[in-house]
Amino acid sequence: LHFGSVWQISPDAMILKGGQADESCPEVLWRGPGAIAVRKNAGISTEVLLARLSSQLQQPATSISRLDSPTSGVLLSVLEAEHAGNANWMSAQFAGRLVSKEYVCLCHGILATSRGSQFEVSSRLSKFRVGGTVRSKVADDGREACTRFEVLAHFHD
Repeated sequence: LHFGSVWQISPDAMILKGGQADESCPEVLWRGPGAIAVRKNAGISTEVLLARLSSQLQQPATSISRLDSPTSGVLLSVLEAEHAGNANWMSAQFAGRLVSKEYVCLCHGILATSRGSQFEVSSRLSKFRVGGTVRSKVADDGREACTRFEVLAHFHD
């Protein structure tokens, strides 16, 4: 699959309910054969978003990746049941780290580096549950994780 058009808003960008745009419905950014990319706003869980999407489309929308509730961004989903062929194939792409993801983060505070500076943080992370939420923590027995940063700009009050 080629997701180069994800950033182009599709003609059916907002799922309509009764002919009116419905804010509780996910905004569709891209839709292709068997897959869909939607905008996930901060404050909503991946699971709730996919349940709403499934309800509106009247077909399963299976998570192949997730974004934490406080995070906004593009969420890719497969439009079929969890253990169907496309869902398994796409999940394997993420699990095998064959998919790269980029994030843009707005930070508050003092950063003692200039625009264009690059650095990375590397450590082992393991997952644990807090209630119904999965979190990550630094742990010797965790999987290696590396995050690379680049300062894109500085904002002033």
